Amino acid sequence: MLERETSMDYWLTQFITSDVMESLPQLCLIGHEVQDDQAYRRNCLFRSRFKEYHTIQLTISGEGVFKDQNGTYKVPANHAFILRSTDLEVEYWYPENGTEPWKFIFVEFRGGNSRAILAELLEKHGPIFELPPTLERELTKYRKFGGSSVQLGALRSAELVFELYKYLVAATSKKKKDLPNVLLQRAMTYVSNNITKRFNATDLAKEMMVCREHLTRVFSSELQITPNKYIVKERILMACHLLKNTKLGNKEISTRVGIDSQVHFTRTFKKLIGMTPRQFKQSGTSPVFD
Repeated sequence: MLERETSMDYWLTQFITSDVMESLPQLCLIGHEVQDDQAYRRNCLFRSRFKEYHTIQLTISGEGVFKDQNGTYKVPANHAFILRSTDLEVEYWYPENGTEPWKFIFVEFRGGNSRAILAELLEKHGPIFELPPTLERELTKYRKFGGSSVQLGALRSAELVFELYKYLVAATSKKKKDLPNVLLQRAMTYVSNNITKRFNATDLAKEMMVCREHLTRVFSSELQITPNKYIVKERILMACHLLKNTKLGNKEISTRVGIDSQVHFTRTFKKLIGMTPRQFKQSGTSPVFD
């Protein structure tokens, strides 16, 4: 294991809501952990004393891994995942190649319209959200109550949960505002820097920590092309460059642009360029895609 950073690796504050109103959400607990054990692996059944609950887990430093039915995602600092007790296939863990402890803070809540709100957020934006450092500071205030229970009225309990909703919704607004400058550019840079590797749109979405559907909407809106078609186009453009500027053969070029099958490379190349790689090398000119 890695060396611990603090003596306060774990603390947990429970909240008891008095005069419960079923129409309002209830804050259940706030806790903090530091994990560096590669055997650490959890799912939705691990933590709660309630039959149905929801968790937001925010990484403070280090990195965790989160997996749902759509894929596996990295959870670095200032990013959080949403976990619902009904998501039985969801897991999260400390990565095998972790280089520093995974420090995180988690919030558990239940009731009210939480199920509908989180379902809509997950459907539209995926399970990973980038949240500001101010949320960590707000939640860490409850460390002083660690090991004890805090009594809350129904309205105050709901108010604290609504604050969490505000952070999540603000994160989705930031995503929308920054799409052309941030998400799209990050995705395009990743494709360019990793053109020799085998990956598709699903893999790219995981690297960007968004769901594939969301990434597809961004590419279609901004570039009028799907992520998969964009990846293929970039591979073939690199192949054109190598054909014209090196003495490499088709087999090595196809490997260098992330296409293992030479037959598939030739077929894809001809479909996009209108001639075989050999014909292009002899007489073709580099294409300009719209």
